[in-house]
Amino acid sequence: MIHEATYDKSLNDIAKEKKHSTNIDAAEMAKKMNVKQLILFHFSSRYNNDKSIELLINEAKKVFENTIGAYDLLRIEVK
Repeated sequence: MIHEATYDKSLNDIAKEKKHSTNIDAAEMAKKMNVKQLILFHFSSRYNNDKSIELLINEAKKVFENTIGAYDLLRIEVK
């Protein structure tokens, strides 16, 4: 599953207002849909470095373990 994660969970109200998702929204959806892997993308520019994006990913992993963050030229094999 590829899902946008524009904001972290602390910005849930802003995410809803702007019709975006948080990293936790995406992880909960992946868990509910019983997917094999979650790929997060479309991060807000407020997360402007690898460390802050890694925090978003790690937070999502607490809900759905097989989570990664997309990056330019990422390739995923779909079986």
